Amino acid sequence: MIFAYNVVLLLSPCDGRMLYDDFIVEYQRRTGSSHLLYPTDYGFPTMVRLFDAIQLVAQVRGRRNFKIIMLDPEFR
Repeated sequence: MIFAYNVVLLLSPCDGRMLYDDFIVEYQRRTGSSHLLYPTDYGFPTMVRLFDAIQLVAQVRGRRNFKIIMLDPEFR
């Protein structure tokens, strides 16, 4: 899946973790995408569900206002 590959490329230089709120902006900047990242483009209703689909690669940890996206150590 292209999204999972881009997540690995994005999180690897950041020690495998990034704040959830910063992810969308950084994803657009690093991939050079001119349009916003919509989870519906990948067939999922929310970003959390999209990350659930690639939980072998990256997981969302935390609650409410403090969420972190963490890369699986195998992909660092």
